[in-house]
Amino acid sequence: MLARIVENWLTNAGELGYQAAFAQLLASEGYRILHAPVHHPFEHGKDTVAIAQDGSLHAFQLKGGDIGLAELESMQGQLFALAGTAVTYPGIEPPRPPDRVFLVTNGGISAPARDRLRSFNDANRQRGFPTIEAVERDQLVSRFVAAHETYLPSELENLNELLQLVLAPGDEPFPTRHFARVLWRIVSLPEKPPRPIDIRRALASATILTAYATGPWQRKENHLGVAEGWLTLAFVALRAAEENELEDEHWQVSFQLARDSARAELRLLLDEAVAAQDLIIPDIVDGLVYPARAALVCGYCAAFYLSEREHASDSDFGPRIRTLLDRESEYMQATGEAGVALLLLVATTWELLGDPVRGGAIITQWARALSAANQPGSQTAVPDPYHSINDVLLHSVSADSPIDEEEFAGEAHTLHIAIDWLVRRGYRQLVEKLWPDITRLHFVEFRPSAPAMVLAEDDPEGHQETWAPATPASWAKLVEQASSVEESSLPKVLWQHLYMLPYLPLLLPYRLTAPVAKALDYMARKLCQVTFADDPANGSHVG
Repeated sequence: MLARIVENWLTNAGELGYQAAFAQLLASEGYRILHAPVHHPFEHGKDTVAIAQDGSLHAFQLKGGDIGLAELESMQGQLFALAGTAVTYPGIEPPRPPDRVFLVTNGGISAPARDRLRSFNDANRQRGFPTIEAVERDQLVSRFVAAHETYLPSELENLNELLQLVLAPGDEPFPTRHFARVLWRIVSLPEKPPRPIDIRRALASATILTAYATGPWQRKENHLGVAEGWLTLAFVALRAAEENELEDEHWQVSFQLARDSARAELRLLLDEAVAAQDLIIPDIVDGLVYPARAALVCGYCAAFYLSEREHASDSDFGPRIRTLLDRESEYMQATGEAGVALLLLVATTWELLGDPVRGGAIITQWARALSAANQPGSQTAVPDPYHSINDVLLHSVSADSPIDEEEFAGEAHTLHIAIDWLVRRGYRQLVEKLWPDITRLHFVEFRPSAPAMVLAEDDPEGHQETWAPATPASWAKLVEQASSVEESSLPKVLWQHLYMLPYLPLLLPYRLTAPVAKALDYMARKLCQVTFADDPANGSHVG
């Protein structure tokens, strides 16, 4: 069964669809990955570069589909670069050509093409080039199956879940919460405590599985869906590292492959959205109304901008983000409280682009709308963040949805986050105007059972906390409460990889808590103080 799933996935995957999985396969086989999976102009025909266990340097060129004579001739320049150019990478000093090179395809190589490749190798051997070795689909299938060992789902119910993902149409929202549960079952091993080597192998299996699961979205060029799949894996890896106190060697390869695969897809999403006249982008989310689509695309692109700004400070996405937001942000609409994180990220991005008025207007409008809509007794209260954007849209058109039997009036999960955001920026008059409506509501926030559970799809041991805003309220007290965050409120591994934070409330909207929002403001604008647990004076450090 597993071999058939792998073969089906490989047959339908394009070059990009199996590149990250191939890099993880190499890592599982003992390679140290130097370069993968994001394309750049300096790769010189080498999609993946790795060091084998014996210390030799290997380079791989990946192709999608069957390779006939015409296809081989069209890639002859790439093959020459693959075998003949030096690898330039930190630690490879001086730069040198690879010791072994491979042409990898998820299809087959025809007999005439194989014969031409043999002639190509014969001619280049006199130049001292290594022989180009071919790796085809059947070899890949057996290697992928072997890499999974015992870590993939084996029970019928779990195999059915995997099949549903692999055979999905790919034009609907990616099922992030469901997929997070699937991945965690693989990574959460029964042995207590689990061996780090077993977690590393389980994460490797989960990485390859993520390539299978995102395949339908990849084939539809649904960049948002593919990115969500890889981001889900990235947060599972972070959680595994935090809960098990793993050394980098046991989780970083899988995490980095997931992170960089998501970055590549979000960059494609941004490029596509900026180039378009509007956001009628086929198959991002089938049937999604325009305001919600605008919020989704602008919110994810804003998260990408904020993340890249923190992670790769030389990124040049500002002008393109501005072009997109200039055209689309006025059409955005938060579809339920699940959409608030999208608005929050766009508002923060506007500030960094030099237009704080637009950012403040977005948050003010949301705070005013939510406080008015969720008044006690309201029949039009906004659904809480545990209900997805899709659920809210179905409910809004009177379709059957889980929202039908629930009441949301009298409370709000994200209103205090909007108020904190305004307070940190000194918008006192705006907050004063909103306060009469606000004081008729209760604030609600989820308190995780442990910092690592901020990264979890579900936390049965956590609890909801409800409180009423002060009446009257002291501005000084509001500023004090809004302007500091305890280091211990978020997992250490998230502080260490803070550039991942903008994506967390997009994947899991109910994880948009006050500490998460404060940490976002600390990352983006250093508006918050972080109180560190190991500070001998127990004081605050301003970033």
